[in-house]
Amino acid sequence: MSPRTIRRYIDQGKLAAKPHGEGVRRGWLVSVDSLHTLHVTRPEGGERPRAERETEYADSIADVYKELAARLETRAEEAAELRVRLELAERTQSTLEDERQRAFDELADERRRREEAERERDELRHRLGAAASSEPPGGPKSTADEQQGRGPAPDTGPPQTPAETPEECRSWWRRFFGFE
Repeated sequence: MSPRTIRRYIDQGKLAAKPHGEGVRRGWLVSVDSLHTLHVTRPEGGERPRAERETEYADSIADVYKELAARLETRAEEAAELRVRLELAERTQSTLEDERQRAFDELADERRRREEAERERDELRHRLGAAASSEPPGGPKSTADEQQGRGPAPDTGPPQTPAETPEECRSWWRRFFGFE
């Protein structure tokens, strides 16, 4: 007998059996008593009635179709699951690309701001250097006055505004962030 025939007998209830194992290794434990009973009820000799042979052939084809249908259902479920996974992967990839582009744009903006701040710093240093070079030589004290003991010379020029001193020339945020 073929395995399909035995499964058909189990399905028809002609053989008493219990499933054993799982998946591909699934088998059946057949009761010996039901096997003897089936052997007694089957005709002796290899020849069976034509109607029974045709029924068995039709049943074996039906079993093949059932197995194929089950396989197709399994494959369809797997394909659907893979489609869902692919869609999620594509969404994730597009989200990551958007975030990468946004970070790249933010980095470019930050570089532009930094370059502008550096240009401003250089300009202020240039102004400061020009202001320092325009001061009279010797500064507010004359060395000749100090040597004669007169003390420092009186400051006759206008008072310096806070913007003219080097410390005040820098803006507070430049000092805070350590740009100068």
